[in-house]
Amino acid sequence: MPDFLFSNAPMLELTDIDTMLDIMSLRARNFDNPDALKQNAPGMLPNTNIISHSLLTQSTFRFGDYYGYLALFPVLDSQTKPHPSTQNVPSSDRPTILSDWLFDYFHNQPAKYERKVQLGTNHSHHPPEDASVVWDEATAPYQTIGTLAFPVQDSFNRERRVFWEDHMRLDPWRGLEAHRPSGSVNRVREGVHERSMKQRDELNARDSSDVHNMDEIPWVVVHGMRLKW
Repeated sequence: MPDFLFSNAPMLELTDIDTMLDIMSLRARNFDNPDALKQNAPGMLPNTNIISHSLLTQSTFRFGDYYGYLALFPVLDSQTKPHPSTQNVPSSDRPTILSDWLFDYFHNQPAKYERKVQLGTNHSHHPPEDASVVWDEATAPYQTIGTLAFPVQDSFNRERRVFWEDHMRLDPWRGLEAHRPSGSVNRVREGVHERSMKQRDELNARDSSDVHNMDEIPWVVVHGMRLKW
C-alpha cells in the first residue's frame, strides 16, 4: 500500500541531508530547552480550521519520467469557507480543538479535494534535493490530475484508527516505481521509516500487514448505518 504524507506547509526548513542532521543534532542537545532552538516555518502557518487548508507533500516524488510535488486543494464551499465559529483558534482554547473540528465536520459533511502535481523542469529553478525552496508557480504551475472525495464518516473511529496506527503497513517505497519518493530528505525518511515500523511491530508483538481488499479494514457506523469505504 503506497503512502503519501501531506502537510499544510509548502516547504521544509530541513532543506537537505546535511542541514537535517545539523538540526536534529541541535534538537537532541537541547531536548530539555526548547527555547534554545527556533524554527520559523511552523510559526508562519495559520492557526485556523484544517479543513480549509491546502495540503502538500513538502518533498518531491517521481512522476513517471518527471519529478515534482503532489498537493490537495479543497473544493467545497463548506471547506474553503468554514463556519465563523470554527475558523480561527483562540489562544485560550483546548489543545484538541483542531481535531475536534475535523471530527464534527466529517460527521455531518463530505469533503472534496483537487489532486494536483507541480512538475519540475529545471534543477536550478526546481531543485529536487532542497526541500526548503518553494517553486515559482509561474514556471512550475500546479496541474490537476484528479479529485479525491471523502464521504460523511466517523473520522476518528477507534477500530479504524488503531488498525491504521498499529497494524496497517505504511510505506511509500512499496508503491509503483514511477511514483516513489525522491530527493535527499526522502532518502533519510526511508531509513527512519523502516526503523520506526520495525519498532512498532516489536511493541505490538505482531507484523504490520498490507491491505489487499476493503474487507480487511474495520467497518464504521455513521448515522446508524454500518459502512465501509
